[in-house]
Amino acid sequence: MRTLLVIIACIAAVALANEAGAQFKAFEAKFNKHYASAAERAVRFGIFQNNLVRTEKLNARNGSPAFGVTKFMDLTPEEFQAAYLIDIDVNNLPDAPKYEVPQVGTSLPVTWDWYNHTPSCMTPIKNQEQCGSCWAFSATEQVESIWALAGNTLVSLGPQQIVDCDKACDGCGGGTTQQAFEYLIQCGGQEPESDYPYTGVNGKCTFNSADVAASISAWKYVSKAAGDENTTMLPFVYSTAPLSVCVDAATWQYYNGGVLKTCGDQLDHCVQIAGYTYMDSTDVWIVRNSWGADWGVDGFIFVPRNRNMCGIATCATTVTAKSK
Repeated sequence: MRTLLVIIACIAAVALANEAGAQFKAFEAKFNKHYASAAERAVRFGIFQNNLVRTEKLNARNGSPAFGVTKFMDLTPEEFQAAYLIDIDVNNLPDAPKYEVPQVGTSLPVTWDWYNHTPSCMTPIKNQEQCGSCWAFSATEQVESIWALAGNTLVSLGPQQIVDCDKACDGCGGGTTQQAFEYLIQCGGQEPESDYPYTGVNGKCTFNSADVAASISAWKYVSKAAGDENTTMLPFVYSTAPLSVCVDAATWQYYNGGVLKTCGDQLDHCVQIAGYTYMDSTDVWIVRNSWGADWGVDGFIFVPRNRNMCGIATCATTVTAKSK
């Protein structure tokens, strides 16, 4: 009997390895993965297998499927953090006035989506690549939206300008949306991405004030506490604009659809709320990420509202467009 059990266990292990191998081949094809050597591929396959186990555990905690194979499945959590996340010290964020959100009553629609709004006020999904520049992307996206909603032409602005030129921050090494806004106020505005293209690495500042396509005059907090989600964030997103927020995105490495219900609260990534809706019996934020349209749900993730999930209400900011 013992020998039979060993044989069955071996057969099961081989079957699991074959299944993981097939998944890894599909992963390589889908995300165009190429490795320098057979040895490197073997290492990445081992990491892939470990990540499959992590996604199973996360889905069990989540209560519904939200995690699976993503383009980051060949990275260890430590590699992913180093390449895509940053450290945000919530105890050392600058002070600023609180945005006075208009009163909108209690009869808000179930769904509100700025990304598909007419006229358009959000540019297509961006990709920060392996650079901790999410703070510059979130700030850029907020400026784009506010600038367009102020009656100006929607333009894709260049986050690389902030990465290169905001010397109070560390470019791909990290920064804050607040400091990005401060920099843009001080320098006079932001160039379009066509003039200041993204490179994904720290570079020499080549800002040209003559090429500024959008400018801001101030920034404010919309939320700094969990209790603000319903009282300020929701009315703002419905009545005014998308919203720059920072979150804990450690588990987002494996997100590939559904409602995310498993998350930490140590801020390490900045994104933009594009709206809200109701799905899987849950009120959720529609959150735009900056890891490309081949991540998540076409570049988006659905995060529950009114729970400060992922710390989403801890640092929500917006800006004021400068008058021409």
